[in-house]
Amino acid sequence: MAYAPGLTARSRNGDNRVALVFRVFPLTLLFLFPALALAQTPAPRWKSERLSLSVAEATLKVPVGNVRGRLPALLVFGGFQEAGKVLELVHPGRPVILASFDYPYRSPRKFHFPESLRHAPEVKQALRDTLRGIAELKAALLKRPDVDPGKLSILGASFGAPFALAAAAESSAEPDFAGVILVHGFGDVTGTARHQLLRSWKERFGFWTRPLAWLLTEAAWSYLDLEAPEAAARRLRAGQHVFVITAENDSFVPRQASEALWSALVSSRASAGREIMPGDHLQPGSGWLIERILGRVTQWMESRNLL
Repeated sequence: MAYAPGLTARSRNGDNRVALVFRVFPLTLLFLFPALALAQTPAPRWKSERLSLSVAEATLKVPVGNVRGRLPALLVFGGFQEAGKVLELVHPGRPVILASFDYPYRSPRKFHFPESLRHAPEVKQALRDTLRGIAELKAALLKRPDVDPGKLSILGASFGAPFALAAAAESSAEPDFAGVILVHGFGDVTGTARHQLLRSWKERFGFWTRPLAWLLTEAAWSYLDLEAPEAAARRLRAGQHVFVITAENDSFVPRQASEALWSALVSSRASAGREIMPGDHLQPGSGWLIERILGRVTQWMESRNLL
């Protein structure tokens, strides 16, 4: 397999604690998706811009210098890291406008059952605010004279994948997200959630561990009242291009969850492609895996004329 030359990726040391949202939701929040390689030409210079949204403040990374014409734009969403620092780790080799924002959630992220359940209303609001923020960010980008409306893409890694998918599935008068990249995404939310709780709890509650995990995940999903990723996937439209990267030995996302998402995607009208790559779920220290993923993402975007 060939990878894009000039690819750079850097791992980030940080707090690996499982986020509260992921526990209440509960899904394993996967850190950040740290870099996108867009190599082949000399790397441009960059400037950071801030953009106020109703729910958060977005960070844009904009190429400057000898840049002509309208540029592709890519929205990037992963775990609960600071958006500005996420974009500091992105090192494109071609002019592209990158954008992200912090998830609008401020409560402690370490889950303690059952005390942390009191934050459930904040979690529910944060999820809805995130979707609203993505829509606002997309609309703001489309108003910029330096953005090519036909080359707008969104990338979601792990926890960010459902947000990317939901945003891409929304129909509006604005141009669609032409490119949708889902890295280590999942369907079967309650099954994925139970898998995570059981990994963490093991046999903490003895006989009641599995029934309690089932009850908590079903109740949480019912309370959040969100559209399932599979339903959003089926609403994707003709003209949209989707690229899915699945980990061959994913210890965070059960196989049935990734297969449920893929089955829904292929039943949509969008053009969908998938690659199953060796290794586990993205996590700190897996720089070699990140580089391989980024190389494939770059190649795919170039092949779809999204860069």
